[in-house]
Amino acid sequence: MIDRLVVFGATGDLTGRYLLPGLAALKALGHLSERFELVGASLEDWDDEQFRSWATGWLQRQASGVDAAATTALVRSSRYERLDLADPATVTACVAGEGPVALYLALPPAVFPPAVSALHRAGLPPDSQLVLEKPFGEDLDSARALNRLLAELVDERHVFRV
Repeated sequence: MIDRLVVFGATGDLTGRYLLPGLAALKALGHLSERFELVGASLEDWDDEQFRSWATGWLQRQASGVDAAATTALVRSSRYERLDLADPATVTACVAGEGPVALYLALPPAVFPPAVSALHRAGLPPDSQLVLEKPFGEDLDSARALNRLLAELVDERHVFRV
């Protein structure tokens, strides 16, 4: 089981409206282990507490029906990393840790290729998984190019296109 989820673009609407409430619901149902860690990564120059405060606000608005203990535990299990795809050290810091990591690219389609390239340079632990939000590429040629980049990074069995 993967116990670490890294969200690139973590301070965006997608994370606040959908990912955080979904994760809180999974936590409430017991589907996330006690070791689960959420790593939010984005451009903002925030610290862990700023990210946790932001996440708490979204959870209060979007997951009010979820058990409060689960939302509190989710927020407590989170940390924040500033992400600059042009800076390999920030990408490495986001994925650093033991064992495989799940990465969710909550980014605009034009940023997928630089993000995947940055992850390739940083290196991922074996069996890591990658989730990409739609649209996948901007046209057929860019989708094919992105698929080639992904194939160099992770096995196709570990790529999920939403």
